[in-house]
This record gives sequence, structure tokens and C-alpha cells, in this order.
Amino acid sequence: DSDAQQAKGGTTNYTSIAGIAFRPKADAAKFGSYNFGALSCQVNSITPFAEAQVQLPQGATIQVMRIWGTDASEIDLNVALIERCQPLSTPGSVTTTVLGSIVSSGFPGNFTSSAFLPANTTVDNNQCLYAMRVQLNSVASGCAASLLLEKARVQWNP
Repeated sequence: DSDAQQAKGGTTNYTSIAGIAFRPKADAAKFGSYNFGALSCQVNSITPFAEAQVQLPQGATIQVMRIWGTDASEIDLNVALIERCQPLSTPGSVTTTVLGSIVSSGFPGNFTSSAFLPANTTVDNNQCLYAMRVQLNSVASGCAASLLLEKARVQWNP
């Protein structure tokens, strides 16, 4: 794999999410799967956003995110790895951080693309949860039916 880094302890691990595992923000009936679990949505959807939780072990170091998809449009597909944190034992606001993101190229056909995350991005399951958010359009409403998210993957080491 071209994005593999030398993991501490010599172990590289992956957590993969099928496109269809992403849950639409709204308008679920307009989202679907047309091939092997890829996520797409219809042009008349009210939102292009969907999200999937990412299960990672406490203390793991997240290194790389990678996506696979189909882009047959000048409109881009965008996937972000999100961290949402709250205070451990007191009430408080949620802090949301985009750890990394990938935007498709807009060139027609199947693609895969990766992004390295900032060094020392460490999982804290005590205060935070992790998710990937996909936007199946370059704008905040409607969808580009020619965009498919087939799979997303996070590379990490213990």
C-alpha cells in the first residue's frame, strides 16, 4: 500500500467502512447502494451529507485515511475524518475537529486517494468519538448522482 508508514512496534492496522454503512444526515430514502455496498444519493435529495462512526482502540495513533469511489462528474466528493470531544466528567460543549479530509479529483472513473493525518493523532475514547463524513456534492444541498463512495479506511497502529 502506497500510504503505509512504518508503525511503532512494527504493526499496521486498518479499520474499513463500506460506503453503504454511512448514515444520511436527512432524507434517507434518497440514499442507496448500486454496486457492492457503494453509497450514492439521488439528485433531488435535500442533503448530500452522510456519516459513519469509526471504531478505533484507545491510545492508537491514527496515521492515514483513504477512500475509494467513482467520480463521473465535475462535482467533487469530499470525505472528512472527524473527532468530537466533550469534557470527561463535567458538562460542556462538544469540540469538533476535522483531523483530515480528501476531495475527489473530478476526473471521470474509479479512484482512490489518501491523506496523511497530523503526527501524533492519538485516539482518546474517554472524551472523544470518531466519525467519517461524506459530502456527495460540492454544495450543501442536493446530490450528484454520478458520485459513489465505495469504501473508506483508516490506518492506525497500537
